[in-house]
Order: sequence, then structure tokens, then C-alpha cells
Amino acid sequence: NKSAKGIEVLYASEKNVIIKTAEQKHFAKCLLNSLIDITGSSSRGIKNRPDLIVLNKTKNVSALAELGFLSNSSDMDSIMNDEYLDLLAQGLFNGIQDYVNNYVE
Repeated sequence: NKSAKGIEVLYASEKNVIIKTAEQKHFAKCLLNSLIDITGSSSRGIKNRPDLIVLNKTKNVSALAELGFLSNSSDMDSIMNDEYLDLLAQGLFNGIQDYVNNYVE
């Protein structure tokens, strides 16, 4: 889909995955907000995806950040840019730090 563009973060809600003990949505929101703030990319939001094995088989707080679409030429150009990749890495770090500072006891 060439029109798909931007960043989205997937998570598996503790309401859908019994082994999860902490609220997952907060982590996904922290990651998305930080990534959008630092890159200026368009937000595709957070999505509950308990069907994804990478999210539903871990007990820990987890999320999957979709950082762009290779099928979209604008996203592809960004992903090929080293400075943009550095921004994505910094955005992930900032989002994790935000989550730890505000939600981890």
C-alpha cells in the first residue's frame, strides 16, 4: 500500500493476554509520542494487537514500533537517511525513559 505512511506502535493489552500484569498501553503511548515529537512524522496511533506472538508471549511490558513503510516512497527516503535513523533511535530511547520515569515504581 503506497499510501500507508508514518509511525504506529502496537501493543498487547493485559486485558487480552493473561500473562501480562502491567498496563501495556502507557508504554505504547510513551513510545509513539516521543517518536512523533522528535521526527515530525505522521502518527498512525497505537493499536492493540494481542494476536502478535512477539507481544503476547512475553510477560514484560512490551510494544512493537512500526517506524515507517517501505512501500511509501517518502517513508523509504526517510528510512534511508542516517540522521533520521538517529532520530528514531533517540525517540525510542526518550519514550522508554518517559515510561520508566512516569509509570515504573
